[in-house]
Amino acid sequence: MELTFFGTGSSTPTPSKPLRSYSGFSVEIADAFLLFDIGPGTISKMLEKGIDIQKKPTDLFLSHFHLDHCLDYITLLKARSLYAKYHGRTESILNAYGPMGFQKFSKNLFEGIEQWK
Repeated sequence: MELTFFGTGSSTPTPSKPLRSYSGFSVEIADAFLLFDIGPGTISKMLEKGIDIQKKPTDLFLSHFHLDHCLDYITLLKARSLYAKYHGRTESILNAYGPMGFQKFSKNLFEGIEQWK
């Protein structure tokens, strides 16, 4: 099992070293890559660590809808969608879980923005 913190701060990141940014941490167990919260910058930090975001996370858990906990959800979905569009396939399934209203939030995320569909 491996635990990685991508951000442990609040909605206001600290400007000094060490930088504490928005929430996000992962637990890797065998083939499962569980990501808990996905605040702004989480995807960039995953890429910096060499993590293939087309395959990981396998499971995402959002604690709540504050932007510092969920904003990179949009980035992850869009990156995987574009990969599928241009490569004709997806690399993995994302199981996503969240608080009440999460299913509606996910379904309606790109509604009304035709270029994002």
